[in-house]
Amino acid sequence: MTGIVTYFFGQAMTGQGMKHLYKELMSTEANTVYLLKGAHSFKISEQLRKLANHYSDKGVEVECFLDPLFENTFEAIFVKNPYNILFLQATNPSIEPIVLEKRDKVISLYDCLDEQKLILQGGQLEQLHETKAKYYQNCFTALSNAIKIHDDWEVETRRYMNWEGLDEQFDELKNDLFGEAKQDKLAKRTHRLLGTLTPAGARDTVQSITKDLERRMFI
Repeated sequence: MTGIVTYFFGQAMTGQGMKHLYKELMSTEANTVYLLKGAHSFKISEQLRKLANHYSDKGVEVECFLDPLFENTFEAIFVKNPYNILFLQATNPSIEPIVLEKRDKVISLYDCLDEQKLILQGGQLEQLHETKAKYYQNCFTALSNAIKIHDDWEVETRRYMNWEGLDEQFDELKNDLFGEAKQDKLAKRTHRLLGTLTPAGARDTVQSITKDLERRMFI
């Protein structure tokens, strides 16, 4: 039996810069963490895809985290029970181990670099990094401005909101969903990113996350 594979985004582009939940996942869910560090082009994505297929073929549930900047590119996978292993591209964003060696293991890819080629291309690489930084700054400045406009709109929206009516609707929804039923078990909360802006526009993975549900509700 093939394990379920679910897709999320690993990072989100926001007005406060790039946001991710990897440190939380490392702290609360993963038993073992492999941090892959170094210049890698798309090789890490290829290897993560192979690892996801390997564990899925064994019947294990796998979560695949997409890079928002590159279409169909993996930047992490989380292999769930019974392993709870996180494999993470940890260069961008830069993520450091929390429990070094005992749980978190750093795999350096810098040893794979050809130093002579780096020396020859050094000036060009530095220029590319500077250009990338400028584009990032322009992007997040625009997002920050968009948030301010959104907040101004929300002031007007809240002014005309019927809050009592909203509370009544939520009570009806809660009764419709749960009624008087109670389950004798502890809930487990996890945080994931289901969508973000990308160079191709806004994207989400709602279809992947909800593919096995009988009922979906959009609030």
